[in-house]
Amino acid sequence: MTNTVRRIHEIAEQLAPDLQQVLLEIAESLAHPSRFFDAMTQDQRAELDHAIAEADRNEGLTSAEVERRLRKIAPSHPE
Repeated sequence: MTNTVRRIHEIAEQLAPDLQQVLLEIAESLAHPSRFFDAMTQDQRAELDHAIAEADRNEGLTSAEVERRLRKIAPSHPE
């Protein structure tokens, strides 16, 4: 086991089961980056295109607000 794998394992053990699942999904998407876009439905693609267009027009949430909401959903663990 490499140091990286060991560290990821240690981090995963500290997470609640639902966050472990999120970590797994992130790791899988990184391992197979094109798989997500290949598997998108037409509705998902349309929603993504809409969100990109909003961002291009500087509409929607600020990055600070997104970070605040993410911290509320999954607060960081103390070091």
